[in-house]
Amino acid sequence: GSEMCIRDSYYSGDKISGINISAVADGKTIASGTSDGKGEYKIVLEYDKEYIITFSKPGFITKKIVMNTFGVPDKRKQKVPDMVAEITMVQPNNCIKAEMLDKPIGRAKYFSNKNVIDCPVSLLK
Repeated sequence: GSEMCIRDSYYSGDKISGINISAVADGKTIASGTSDGKGEYKIVLEYDKEYIITFSKPGFITKKIVMNTFGVPDKRKQKVPDMVAEITMVQPNNCIKAEMLDKPIGRAKYFSNKNVIDCPVSLLK
């Protein structure tokens, strides 16, 4: 499974609701929903797929991450902890343009030495 926590600003750290989140694999939307009053949304993803997870809200720059759930041995799947992704949502401004973030900002994958699916945190900010 995977858990998403959405924060609206790197500087304030305020959590915001109403972020639209969707997970697409093989061109099909597998799951979608909206972050709650705590700025959180939980989604369960199947193994052996690659997902593009999109975070969007009117007035904010859309962000995407790629989550690759391939490579987890069957005997270890039940022991992989949830991945928590903290995504900083920003409004377009003179420094950040929406087109700068057209491509995924991070790529999560399975690390067998730690038995986790993770993404370098520095790419999610």
